[in-house]
Amino acid sequence: MDAHAEITHKQQLIATHKQRLHYLELQKAQFGLHTAPHIQIDIDNTRQEIQKLTQEIQTLSQAAMSTTATRTPAGTMPPVADLTANQRIRLREILINRFSLSELKTLCFDLGVDYDNLAGEAKLDKVLALITYYERRRQVAQLLAAGKHMRNDIDWSLST
Repeated sequence: MDAHAEITHKQQLIATHKQRLHYLELQKAQFGLHTAPHIQIDIDNTRQEIQKLTQEIQTLSQAAMSTTATRTPAGTMPPVADLTANQRIRLREILINRFSLSELKTLCFDLGVDYDNLAGEAKLDKVLALITYYERRRQVAQLLAAGKHMRNDIDWSLST
């Protein structure tokens, strides 16, 4: 299983564990002081499993990013400090037109950016906020590398 598929699988596991945790917490709330000990043990174990999976995803994401960076031939994706207006437009068009909302959320997750904390509600707003976030930190190359790793079918050169 490649790193992206493994990350997706672990994200699905986390979602399932969160559903289970929600159910267990409801049981604990209903029974109050009379909650059976196994329910609290299950809550603790489920939280630990979510934390473990989250750490595994971060490790996989970082490994995938470093592997992509070392495999990228020299000159194909130079470090980008400041984007020109045309480069910014090209990057925006790639993220808007070639990424689904789900893929955009996964890209943010892989980069360690909380999608929900990006400014705006619409996909365009989120894309603009993501590009601005990486421009301010002078880490556009990291955004490009993650995008290329996730969607290597796209021409990521920012020249139009």
